Amino acid sequence: MALKFTGFVPPSERIHTGFYSLDHALEDNRGNIGLPYWGIQIYGREKIGKTTICCSLAAILANKLETNVAFASVEYVNSVLIEDALTHQNFLQSWHYVEREDEKGNRDADAVLLDNLVDDMTSPNFRVCIFDAIGSVRSTYEEASSHGEANFGRRAFLMGQHARKMSNVFRKKIKDGTPALGFYINHVHQGMGHYGDVIPGGRTITYIINVHLKMKQEKVWDDGSYLLSGKVVKSNICPNGKEFTLFAIGGLGLDKNMSALYDCINIGLIKEGAWLDLGMEKKLRLNDVLEKAKEKDDEFFEPVHAMLENYTP
Repeated sequence: MALKFTGFVPPSERIHTGFYSLDHALEDNRGNIGLPYWGIQIYGREKIGKTTICCSLAAILANKLETNVAFASVEYVNSVLIEDALTHQNFLQSWHYVEREDEKGNRDADAVLLDNLVDDMTSPNFRVCIFDAIGSVRSTYEEASSHGEANFGRRAFLMGQHARKMSNVFRKKIKDGTPALGFYINHVHQGMGHYGDVIPGGRTITYIINVHLKMKQEKVWDDGSYLLSGKVVKSNICPNGKEFTLFAIGGLGLDKNMSALYDCINIGLIKEGAWLDLGMEKKLRLNDVLEKAKEKDDEFFEPVHAMLENYTP
């Protein structure tokens, strides 16, 4: 029986990141892979590289879409680290730091920042944005109050307003044929008085979130490089529970070549160890392979990517 739909049917488009296990962790029952448009929440413990992950992914996707990136932060911004991460991804577009002041110079900081982010994303010049971070949002009431005063629910109220505004922006862009996506960074806090974790921002923020990705740092190298594991905790586009791996080079951000290497290791195509067999004349030390990644020697990693391309689960 043929199905018949009328009205505007939103397309179920995806965009590939180029990171094998991340794209395939989001695979649906029709075989579609990659990130969905709309909102993606990336959360985890502090200092594990969440901002670096989002900046790297935003740079890759903005290059593909030939669009600019709006970056809004309520936390400390390491502009040098961001610049190096963008350079490592050969970022060719414009990176815009969203203002925290209104026209009169008042600093109702976070509310103004959220409004300006919505305004920027309304523009046809922007289709990718980052908000860093939901857990650091404070309301006007909290900013003006003294220590010890209670302002329960104000953050959730502010993010709820933003979710409703931004969902309208995403919807209009999809209808105009220029779908957009936003990365929303969040924290994880230990629950007080109960077991489990708490994710700030309230439930209303889920209005703009299609996928919730929880990140964890697995291993750290002496040069600051680190291996991350991720999990699709909640999604309305694919089954929950799938895991993926990403590798970040210290000071340079996510690296496709080293991520592909660890995807091969996790699949079982390459045996993990201090020495690696990449199908070349001789085995190589892991640290030497990492140096090749820092040099962006893509030709060196071609056998690794070929293994993934030829792999059949």
